[in-house]
Amino acid sequence: MHLTTPAVPFLLALAMPFAAQAADTRAQPEADDVVDTTPIVDTTPTDPTVIDPGAVTTVTRTEVAVVPVEVVREEADIGRIEGRHRIHIESDAFSWRRWTPWEKDDMNNAGEQPRSSTDSLNILGGAPVFGVPGAGPAGNVTFGWGYGIRERVVLGARLGVGWQQFTQPDQEKAANRAVAYNFTPYVEFVFRPGMKVRPYLGARVGLGGSSFAKVMGDVTQRVSTIGPIFGASAGLHAFLTERVSFDAALAFDYALAFGRTKMTGNNMDQKTDFERTSRMPNVALVVGFSMWLGRDRSERNDDRISRR
Repeated sequence: MHLTTPAVPFLLALAMPFAAQAADTRAQPEADDVVDTTPIVDTTPTDPTVIDPGAVTTVTRTEVAVVPVEVVREEADIGRIEGRHRIHIESDAFSWRRWTPWEKDDMNNAGEQPRSSTDSLNILGGAPVFGVPGAGPAGNVTFGWGYGIRERVVLGARLGVGWQQFTQPDQEKAANRAVAYNFTPYVEFVFRPGMKVRPYLGARVGLGGSSFAKVMGDVTQRVSTIGPIFGASAGLHAFLTERVSFDAALAFDYALAFGRTKMTGNNMDQKTDFERTSRMPNVALVVGFSMWLGRDRSERNDDRISRR
């Protein structure tokens, strides 16, 4: 049996106001208390923030805007030449050359003064333009260096060398040696910037020479030539990669040769002065490869950050 005393509810009702006042007094900060006012970042704005009744809390709602940041590496500057060093090697895939004496020959029986000429065709090589006519290929190869001063202009120089030696087994101490060279600074005007295949027009002017030695027993005959070269070309640079291009051009060169002859051996030492000897036009299909060295346009900032 449970007995309910009427005084119990009366005492509980009387004590409630005093309990609430005591709780409120405990929640109030004292003068020396440190109140934590750290902002609360609402990372879940859809959920309501629950605060205990009677608690004094400072709530700061902060919105954070998330901006997508992507690190983008620019595409390779294929076809770019400005600010790059060009190292190239090339040779004649096919060439035609005509050697023509500067002066006409002596009169023939008909009273005419013919001008004899010698034509030579070379495949995959051939002596540079000052090679000895009729002597055959001399392993021509040309090395070059250039620099892209503008996106459309390349300045550089080419060095061509060739060498050949052949002997006559049926004749003792009989041999022929031919060495040829040319050095030609050049300029190229390159079109279609930003493309992988870039056509160009080029011009060059320089100096060339050759030395042909013929040994006949104890006597050696040496013929030396030297003279200016003028040339022009039209071709293209086909970029296989950012740094490597395949080059092809149709080139025309015209050389003016001055030569002299020297004979030595058997107590003999004779030589002539340099005089005009020949003119040599040369047409060739030139092929080769170039390596383009230098900093990318984005070297200056290789990995660029784009904000979207």
